[in-house]
Amino acid sequence: MRLVILGAGGHGKVVAECASLSQAYTEILFLDDACNHMEDYPWPVVNKLSSFGQYQTQQTQFFVAMGNNQLRADWQKSLIENGGRLTTLVHPSAIISVHSTLGAGTLISAGAIVNPFTSIGNGCIVNTGAIIEHDCTVNDFVHVAPGSVVAGNVRLGEGSFLGAGTKIIPGISLGAWSQTGAGATVTRDIAANNLAVGVPAVVIKSTGA
Repeated sequence: MRLVILGAGGHGKVVAECASLSQAYTEILFLDDACNHMEDYPWPVVNKLSSFGQYQTQQTQFFVAMGNNQLRADWQKSLIENGGRLTTLVHPSAIISVHSTLGAGTLISAGAIVNPFTSIGNGCIVNTGAIIEHDCTVNDFVHVAPGSVVAGNVRLGEGSFLGAGTKIIPGISLGAWSQTGAGATVTRDIAANNLAVGVPAVVIKSTGA
């Protein structure tokens, strides 16, 4: 099986290593618009992003390795609309409950934990050492940054972003495309398209629709 990864940046390196450790792929290739200037990238960067259709075969899977939630959403949707088959990647050191579910195109990084009866949507990133507790709903294209802790019964809206080391107490809801700053402690709901920072976290600005 061949894996074609869209996005040859730092996050792409994490994705490729995770894929390599899975031992599911005989070949790993990257597509990136800077393909002509990436001779030193650890894996072959063979073409531009828009060329993905050239690599579609029955023996090819795709993964979108873009840290930006909106870009990841756009490219993943484009792949699906054009018949691309997305895979989901889980680092062998991660712990995923058998009672939880993961959507297509999601990455669970090294040392992450997803506890029982949690649903994680499509195109999500649960980054290094992040913890998502029981009965959580993580909607599509969410990024839970390294070291974040999400307590039980939390709902993370589509495209939301938790900065590194964010902590969320039980029962909280974050609206779509909301964000938290690094180290924030979230003790109350955050509406859609808002940025909250601090301990306890307070909204400081709108991020726009």
